[in-house]
Amino acid sequence: MCLANIRRTIGERDEALVLAEDTVRRYPKVYGSEHPYNHGCIGNLAILHRVTGDPQSARKHNESALAGLEAKLGRDHHYALTVAANLASDLAALGDIEAACGLGQGTLRRLRAVLGEGHPMALVCAANLTADLLAGGREEEAATLFEETKQAYVRTLGLEHPDAKVFLAGGHLDADFDPPPI
Repeated sequence: MCLANIRRTIGERDEALVLAEDTVRRYPKVYGSEHPYNHGCIGNLAILHRVTGDPQSARKHNESALAGLEAKLGRDHHYALTVAANLASDLAALGDIEAACGLGQGTLRRLRAVLGEGHPMALVCAANLTADLLAGGREEEAATLFEETKQAYVRTLGLEHPDAKVFLAGGHLDADFDPPPI
């Protein structure tokens, strides 16, 4: 799964999709269908569906992964929050900006409470929410969150970090699940 994530980030999206689909088929055989890693990998597959032009499949996979993670770990676990942030991006890609903003706001609040305001995952969520607020015509909220997020990037990763550059350009970031070894 880590290799699929790397392939996606270097532009080998089709190869990454094939590898992720194969890995998602294999994970339940090793860890069981309800293991959090299985759901996290389904979330990675969802990212690949969105970035290869199928946001509806991405939404379906992320909804499934989120339900599985919430049942196993609870809504405030960072695995579930990562998938929720990606689901908000799916909703935005499908044109449901209002739902994307609602999910993004709740997820950002939870991420900040669990991981802290400057954690990279909280920054990803804030960056994406900024773009969604702007797309939804909520310019004042977007401007405020933009400044907060920019300052958080300055304090933590710096504005030259690849994620910060995507944020500054108004793009959406994808949050990978990289399973740690067990």
